[in-house]
Amino acid sequence: MPKIIPGRMYQLCRQPVEGYFFKKYGTATPRIIIEDRDCVLWEGRTWHEMLGNPAAIQFGVRAMTEQTILYLCNDEAWYGKIQGLGELVFRDELEETTQ
Repeated sequence: MPKIIPGRMYQLCRQPVEGYFFKKYGTATPRIIIEDRDCVLWEGRTWHEMLGNPAAIQFGVRAMTEQTILYLCNDEAWYGKIQGLGELVFRDELEETTQ
């Protein structure tokens, strides 16, 4: 995948058909407007260090529930908005969209 560009819209991919995003947004592959890497937005801290942040908590639970635990420490986490709600996603969950 090419470089992720903050401010750009991406489509989520490789999601379980009836997983977290489907249950929350009605589609397994919603579009997300990326704001930036977790460590950029939170001044050098990663989502692991944001214990009181709702998006970070949901991200950790989602990763473990959907059996993506191998990525917990090994992949870039990006923060963005889906339908106005903050979400963290792994870099390899994103694909470019034309709209």
